Amino acid sequence: MMAPLFLPPYRQHVEWDPIFWFYATQLLCLFIAFALIIFTIRKASAPNFTPWIISFGLIFGSFLVNRTFVDRAATKGYREYVALDGKGPVGLTGPPFDGPDAAVLYRNGHNGVVCFDAFNSKELHDFLLPKDGQSVIVEYDTFSDFGKMRGYNVHSVDGKILANGYHMLKPEYAPSSGVEQAGVGTASREDCW
Repeated sequence: MMAPLFLPPYRQHVEWDPIFWFYATQLLCLFIAFALIIFTIRKASAPNFTPWIISFGLIFGSFLVNRTFVDRAATKGYREYVALDGKGPVGLTGPPFDGPDAAVLYRNGHNGVVCFDAFNSKELHDFLLPKDGQSVIVEYDTFSDFGKMRGYNVHSVDGKILANGYHMLKPEYAPSSGVEQAGVGTASREDCW
């Protein structure tokens, strides 16, 4: 029953990340704690509570760090522009963003980049049709480990809920996201947050 408290949800991580070192450290702490407990139980002399205290300290500390710094969820809101049917800034006007059901939400990020999320959804396209070329409020569910953002979902667009945490309400609400450099230089996803 306690295993889910200490084992990571590996299916949510798609690339090697420093978080895996943390999970390995957690398992090492757990192994050391149990080794100390077994050593103390097998010892025939007077009871010594130091290994017990160290063991529970390692387990509690590992659990506390995991719950405090790993998989932190937050909601962030931005004002973004709506581009439908291939009408948008440079780099967002060609395929695959110009289909009949295409809807692109874009905003200016840091260091002169344009951050965008592109959808291929008839329902969302029709919902945003009156707002074409205008700005709307877009909320994101972001997920981070030790302060570094690992991923996100578009939570809502102009009040229409698309996702709730990790759960997308419909598969068509999963966007293709990207970053375009507006001028000379390199673009990074970190420039969007």
